[in-house]
Amino acid sequence: MREEERGERREAATGAVRTTRPPPPLLLLSLLDADDRNFHAWAYRRHVASLAGVTPAEAAAAAAARVARDFSNFSAWHERAATLAAATADWTSCTLDELVARENGGVEATAAATPAAAALLPAAALREEFDLVRQATFTDPGDQAPWVYHRWLVGRAVARYAADRSGPSPSTAADALDALLTSEADACAELVAGEPDRSAVRWALAACAALAEARAWLAADRV
Repeated sequence: MREEERGERREAATGAVRTTRPPPPLLLLSLLDADDRNFHAWAYRRHVASLAGVTPAEAAAAAAARVARDFSNFSAWHERAATLAAATADWTSCTLDELVARENGGVEATAAATPAAAALLPAAALREEFDLVRQATFTDPGDQAPWVYHRWLVGRAVARYAADRSGPSPSTAADALDALLTSEADACAELVAGEPDRSAVRWALAACAALAEARAWLAADRV
C-alpha cells in the first residue's frame, strides 16, 4: 500500500480532515455525518481503522466525540464500549446489547466470568466513563442509550473488583468499588427524587435496582 493511501485511510478512520485535498474515496466521514447512528457505517469505519493501524484509544476518542454531539446516539455508545474493551476480540465482536446481556446473569455471574486482566478497564478509566454517562443521564434521564452503557460499566466495575480482590489489597479494592457504587446510587436517587413522573425516570429506577444488587453482593462478598 502506498504511504499516501495509508495516510488517507488513517485520517478517515480517526476523524481527521485534510485541508489541502478532498476526503478519501471511502467517504467515511461523510457517511457518519449523514447518519452517525448507522451501525453499518460504524462497522465499516472499524474495518478501515484496523487496516490503517488506528489505535483503540484513537477510535474511542472518535466515538466519544460523537457521543458528545448526541447523547442518544446508541451506535456511538456501542463503539465507545467496543473500543475500550478492545483487548480481546471476544468483547469487540458483539453489540452493546449483547455485552449487557452477559452482565444480566447477575453480579455473581459477572464476577465469576471476569475476562483476562488485559481486557479490564483501569479504575481511573471507569471513573471517567461514569462521569461521562452522568452528563448524559442528567441531560435527559429518559434517554435509554446512556443507561444501557451505564449498566455495562457497572458490570465492568464488578469485573475490575473481582480481578483485584485476589491481589495484595482486597480490602482496598472492595472500598473502591463500594465508593463507586455508592456515588452512582446517590446520583440515580437524586434524579428520581427530582422527577415526580416516575415514567420519565424509569431507566434511572432500573439503574438504582442494579446498583442495589451490586452493593448487596459486595457486602456479602466482604464477609
